[in-house]
Amino acid sequence: MKKQNVIKSFLTVGVLACLAACSSKENAPDAVTGKAQPVAKADTSAAEYGIDTLSSVVEWTGHKKVGGSHSGTFRLKVGKLAVEHDNVVGGTFTIDINSLAINNMEGAEADKLRKHLLSADFFNSTKHPFATVDIVSVAPFSAISQSMHENEAITENPTHNMVLNLTLNDSVKAVSFPVKLTTTKNSMQAEARFNMNRMLWGLRYGTDKSLGDKMLREDVLIHFVVKGQRKN
Repeated sequence: MKKQNVIKSFLTVGVLACLAACSSKENAPDAVTGKAQPVAKADTSAAEYGIDTLSSVVEWTGHKKVGGSHSGTFRLKVGKLAVEHDNVVGGTFTIDINSLAINNMEGAEADKLRKHLLSADFFNSTKHPFATVDIVSVAPFSAISQSMHENEAITENPTHNMVLNLTLNDSVKAVSFPVKLTTTKNSMQAEARFNMNRMLWGLRYGTDKSLGDKMLREDVLIHFVVKGQRKN
C-alpha cells in the first residue's frame, strides 16, 4: 500500500507538471522529481540479473536557449536487478561519470567540451566520480501515467512506470518516468526517454538569465538502455 501511495503522488504531480510544461523543451516527457524515497527490498526468492555494462548506455542531450545542442553518453560501471515473475522488484547500478563521451563533436573541440563537463562547473568528477541509481518501485503503466504525457513522444510502448533515487553530486532526488521493460528467464532490458532538470542536482552552469541567448537550458534529455543477464 505504501508503494502505491508513493507512485500515485508522483503521478498526480506529473499531471500538473505537464500542463505547465514549456513547448520549447525536447519532445519527451518531463521526469517527475521529488524527495528521495525508501528503496525497494527484493524478496530472497527473486532472481538476480547482473548489468551488462558493455551493452548498457545512458545517452544525454543538452540544448542552448537559442539553437545548438551537444550530446554524448555515460557507461555503467556495475549493477544488478532483482526480477520476480518477470517483474523488476528492485535493483541498483552505478554510472561512471568519467566515462563521459561526446557524440556530436570530434578532436580538440570534443576534448575541450568533455573536460569542461567533467570540471567543477558541471559534474566535478574528481570529487564525484560516480552517480548511483536505486530503484524505489516499478508499477504497470496505467491510464493516469499515460495522461501525464499526452501529446508528447515517449519511449515506444512503455510497459511500466519506474520510480528511482538518483544520487549525483552528493544530491539525492527521486525520479519517476515511463519505461519499457522486457524480461525473460535469462535476460532483461529497460529503456526510457525523458527530460530531467539538471538544476535539481546542483548543475547550474549557464543558467544565469544575464547570459541572454547564450544561456543553457535547464532540462537535459535522457535516453537509457540497461541490459542484464540472469546470475542465479
